[in-house]
Amino acid sequence: MREFDKALLSLLKTEMTGETKLRTDPDERSSYMRSIEKGSASPSPYRQLHNPVSIGRQPRYVEFPEHRDFMLQVCHMVSGSAKIHINGQDMVLEAGDFFIPNQYTPYSRDALGEDDIMVSFMIKPQFIEEAITKLHGDTILSSFLMDYLKKNIIWNNYLHFSGIEDISVQNTVESMLHVAFPYINEEIIGTGITSESELIKTMMMTLLALLSRNLDTIRTDGPLDYDEVIGAAVESYITNEYSTASLAELSAMVNQSESSLSRQIKRIFGMTFKELLLKRRFERAKVLLSQTNLPIADIAFAVGYENTSYFYRKFKEIYNESPREYRGIKDMDKALA
Repeated sequence: MREFDKALLSLLKTEMTGETKLRTDPDERSSYMRSIEKGSASPSPYRQLHNPVSIGRQPRYVEFPEHRDFMLQVCHMVSGSAKIHINGQDMVLEAGDFFIPNQYTPYSRDALGEDDIMVSFMIKPQFIEEAITKLHGDTILSSFLMDYLKKNIIWNNYLHFSGIEDISVQNTVESMLHVAFPYINEEIIGTGITSESELIKTMMMTLLALLSRNLDTIRTDGPLDYDEVIGAAVESYITNEYSTASLAELSAMVNQSESSLSRQIKRIFGMTFKELLLKRRFERAKVLLSQTNLPIADIAFAVGYENTSYFYRKFKEIYNESPREYRGIKDMDKALA
């Protein structure tokens, strides 16, 4: 990649009065961090952004505590680097990288230094709807954007583009920043120039299309494959909710039809939802039979079966012995141990 536009980079490095306070005043940093934590609990700060796409430069000299973004933010590292803490892991963004977390993914960031310039493209849902219709093909990026329009998704996810060599990406980013920041002051540093909203919107569509052309640069430090994400959601749901789990409830949580989700589960696991659920329930029943003195009827109820006769019949069908026989063998093993 060529060197970033020097004049634009110099402009973006201009230290604002607010940044000077963050750099020099510990109380100001503490107050700012509290405001970030408070804002993370509510989408209200994002409602103040009226344009489909707004561009802000991230403040330096203060760490961001763990928070979630209620609006899609495409974060771009213009220069320097930034350390992100996400899903229990550390991730370093280098110059040229893009980081896009979904709205359910909490993350934190170390303080940026003087030469660490990060900008955020903040995108409203209405623009995402339009972008999805123009991005061709069922790709990781289009699926990721589609998830932003869903509710009650139970997984965390993000995309990390790194090492993009496509010069068109850098050209587009620079053009957007030139439009958003013809100059820098305290008023426009957070959301850029608002009078050029349609131009910014058009260029943002171009940037997403270019990122779609560079999907091979997505790093594998996050969940990428949509089947992988669905598979993790299904496993988590059945593991934790096996006693009352239902395909109807799960399909509502991931915002898919029961028939579509059922086919996807069969493709991913080679088993139906009912078979996965039965497997989990009886694995748990075996643990309770061998490690507790609970009556068998209570164990059947604990794993999701009110009909004890059905539980007995199914257990013997799977393990070729009754629950009572299984418990007796385990008791004998303990006595001989």
